[in-house]
Amino acid sequence: MSEQMDLFNSNESLSLLAELTLPRPKPQKNQRETKGLRDPEVTSGGNDWSFIVSQCFNDALDIKKTIRIKNKKGHEKNKEKHKIWTQGSTFFFKTGDIFYNKKEAYTDWPKAISDGLYAIQVVSGKPSVPGKNGKNERDRDKGEVTYTVYYGNKKECVLKKEGVHTTTQDGFIKILILGLYRVLYRNHEIN
Repeated sequence: MSEQMDLFNSNESLSLLAELTLPRPKPQKNQRETKGLRDPEVTSGGNDWSFIVSQCFNDALDIKKTIRIKNKKGHEKNKEKHKIWTQGSTFFFKTGDIFYNKKEAYTDWPKAISDGLYAIQVVSGKPSVPGKNGKNERDRDKGEVTYTVYYGNKKECVLKKEGVHTTTQDGFIKILILGLYRVLYRNHEIN
């Protein structure tokens, strides 16, 4: 787990997401959070999110290493640069990105299918952009994600298409955290 970034469980991730997506002026350079939506160094799972979101999606989640400058202890004039993990709010999930709800989807397909595997795959995406929506500098373009939902068919040991849905980039992150049932099928607010 990253020592340089404060990490959260799913409820705290949702709270931080709400904070990141509040209307505010476009962030200035280096005005990024040191709290993260998820562990930036996780390789396969490791969070309590409903979907497996590995480190290859750090860019999509706007999790980046950022140079920070701090004074060396006792030396006000001596400053040292170091990189730390930071969290921004420009999210961009792209065509082809796929997420499974079971780790076994990557190692033991039949077991994943029998354990209730489902997946979501991005069909198209438009990035979210803080502080650039229309006339008001404080507005935020939430972007858009169109995705296909697949569910595991135990008899055929394959994924079957359930349907295509559209939400915002922010809403898509909520789906990754909470899961499809809690978001889509219980009318949970996702935008």
